Amino acid sequence: MLCPCCGRTAEDLRQGCECGARAVADPQTDEIFAIPRIGRPLTGLSLALLGLGCVLTKWMFIPAAAAAYFSYTALRQIRSDRERFGGHRMAMAGAALSTVIVVLMIGVFGLKISWWIDGEHEARQAATRSRMMELAIALDSYKKKHQTLPSQLNDLRSEGLLSGAAADYWETTLTYKPTGQIASTATTVPTFTQYRLTSAGPDGAFGTADDIVLNDSVFTSSMTETASAR
Repeated sequence: MLCPCCGRTAEDLRQGCECGARAVADPQTDEIFAIPRIGRPLTGLSLALLGLGCVLTKWMFIPAAAAAYFSYTALRQIRSDRERFGGHRMAMAGAALSTVIVVLMIGVFGLKISWWIDGEHEARQAATRSRMMELAIALDSYKKKHQTLPSQLNDLRSEGLLSGAAADYWETTLTYKPTGQIASTATTVPTFTQYRLTSAGPDGAFGTADDIVLNDSVFTSSMTETASAR
């Protein structure tokens, strides 16, 4: 070993060196103790705690998802080499917390998507009902002028009461059926006093449960129509 005073080589400094220096304790060894790495577990747990902010803003879902990644990869590293990687408890806590947050947020997003789909469905039905009520007003105006309903919807065009296609939101043409036909004594032209407007609904097929039916300005269920027909 080398003398720290003069740099000469000495077999045992405890016996003394030529320069007079003498070791007072055992020399330090060159053995290196590796400290387990805890970067990933610590990062995962920190991001998981940050992800709790998702109750305030949905964008905090991103740290929660990142926490799950860091925590689960940390657990894999710890299982593969426990001497190099530590922080098992932190990794377990981060994985559990981030998993709960991610599952809850997926459930919330699923509910919001379901509500959005339901809202879109209601909006389309509402738009169809609005179009049918516009036609009902036009039919009422025609009836007041001619004392009868038109035999077909195209008759409203000549009176300037119909513009555009007589179709529902799904671009399916509405069916119009005038009823209450009465034989007039003064003319052979029949008189129509009632009508039924029908939309095929989202499925585009008439005679199904999602049909939208308007009887004389009153919306009724298609199932009611079927039952009355029987």
